[in-house]
Amino acid sequence: MNILTAVYILQHILALLLLSTKKAMRSVFAAFSLVFISIIYLLKVDTYDLYTYTLTVDYPFFFEPGFAYLVYFLSLIFEENRAVIAFIQFLLAILIFFASVRVWNSKYFTKDRNLIYLLVLIIGSIFFTLGVNNAIRQCFAGSFLILALVYTSEKKYFISLLFTFFAFMFHFSSIFLSAIMYIMWFMIIIMNKTNIQINSIISRIIALLFFTVISIISYYTLYQLADFAGYSNYFGRSIGVGGEGTRTGIVSKVVSVFFYFCLSETLIKSIAFKNNLFRFIFLLRYFFIAFLAVLAIFQENELGSRILYYYFLIELLSMICLFKLKHNLPGIVIFLFYGFALNAWNIIQI
Repeated sequence: MNILTAVYILQHILALLLLSTKKAMRSVFAAFSLVFISIIYLLKVDTYDLYTYTLTVDYPFFFEPGFAYLVYFLSLIFEENRAVIAFIQFLLAILIFFASVRVWNSKYFTKDRNLIYLLVLIIGSIFFTLGVNNAIRQCFAGSFLILALVYTSEKKYFISLLFTFFAFMFHFSSIFLSAIMYIMWFMIIIMNKTNIQINSIISRIIALLFFTVISIISYYTLYQLADFAGYSNYFGRSIGVGGEGTRTGIVSKVVSVFFYFCLSETLIKSIAFKNNLFRFIFLLRYFFIAFLAVLAIFQENELGSRILYYYFLIELLSMICLFKLKHNLPGIVIFLFYGFALNAWNIIQI
């Protein structure tokens, strides 16, 4: 554990105090939390994909069109390659916050001008940490899909499809999440019409088993459509995992994620499932945890890492919903484990 890892854990502890303390002390914990996260971003060095992105600024059309043209136009403004990527990181952070605010202020929740909770949730989330510091293209795609998800839940389908297109232009693999997203929304429509309830522990276990079967089917379907879905280079790859490098294998990741998934689920009150947006996100979360279990069984390390990142996207949305619904405890459990996430530790280095 290096010094920045310790600072990262401390930042999450301070954030937890902010999320669980009385209003009078929130500004104090918020200030210290932001100071610690600033220290991390000022001292950390570039790791993993940031090297590649910096080197490929000179020939950006190696990537998807949306990201390639963004890099190309910014390279006409900035002389240094790293300055281009730094500005893209800044734009990405703004996009994540904007998309999250759209969820925070969704019609499904009461209006709340206090965004301090949201800022802490975003900065401390694995979706943000890995996205801004490593998986930049996939994070752009995921952020656009957050907006698509919200507009889908509000039945504004044209706008939703527009953001889905933007996501695809930044990372071709987003076609998988977008397809699952629209399928889950169709399931929500059926559930609303048939009055199917998923609020009890038994019904959640049944849902998990159901999605496990669907995940096995999805795995073989994705394998057949790998070229179209942008996953052809990921199947069967395990480069840089375990003894071959610093990356953590998919089995270790899934076991830890599944542990706090189960713990947080037991704490979610049944009344939360009356919220349509939360039920939508709930189905997505259950599908992706089941799909990750299947990928862990088949030892799909590279593919599993990509899917796990989309799971972290769904989990950020879950935390936002839980705090908006005043169900703080399960959200705090998820956030607490983020402070000890090995994949976040790996990219925080001096």
